[in-house]
Amino acid sequence: MSKNYLTIKKSGSDTLIEKKSAFICQIARITNEEEALIFIASVRKLEPKARHHCFAYTFNLDSEIQRQSDDGEPSGTAGVPILEVIKAKQLKNICIVVSRKFGGIKLGTGGLIRAYSNAASQTIDAIGVVERILQTELICQVAYQNVGKLENYLEKNNIIIQHVTYLESVSFTLAVDQKELTTLQDHLIDLLNNQVTFKLGQNLYNELSIQ
Repeated sequence: MSKNYLTIKKSGSDTLIEKKSAFICQIARITNEEEALIFIASVRKLEPKARHHCFAYTFNLDSEIQRQSDDGEPSGTAGVPILEVIKAKQLKNICIVVSRKFGGIKLGTGGLIRAYSNAASQTIDAIGVVERILQTELICQVAYQNVGKLENYLEKNNIIIQHVTYLESVSFTLAVDQKELTTLQDHLIDLLNNQVTFKLGQNLYNELSIQ
């Protein structure tokens, strides 16, 4: 995990009908090429009557890798338009497969480009987009008399509470943006008159819906 990024909210599908041809778009999250290839193979089995299964995918946040295929459509009319949609929407770690069932009317080069692009775009819009925010667990241990004051502060500042443990003292496990860790600890020390201890937990992603 290295940074915040945009991706689809969940796996999903949608269908675009263009001059009797059906462009069935399936989208999934991936983290590596093996997952992309498995997903593409699963779509081929799901839509065996489709003539073409054109796709594009992207993975690897630190050094992004992109792949695309026209799968028998005229060169540049399917895979590239799908990939351009991914890039335009700034999405990461996703695989899009558009399966075409021919309806008997030829669309031409321009028509194919628009159809594959629109199928990908409308499916992303239907599924929704989230921002995955890289955060760190901050474990705050306080005495019982300071619980209310801490809870009020966290609620007021929209800080995510992962869970709370009640023992001899109370431990709040928070999810905090990495760049805000030091500032938050300083604020809590002031708020609680230095009656708080901290421990860092694991890094994790939380998701914020933006579409």
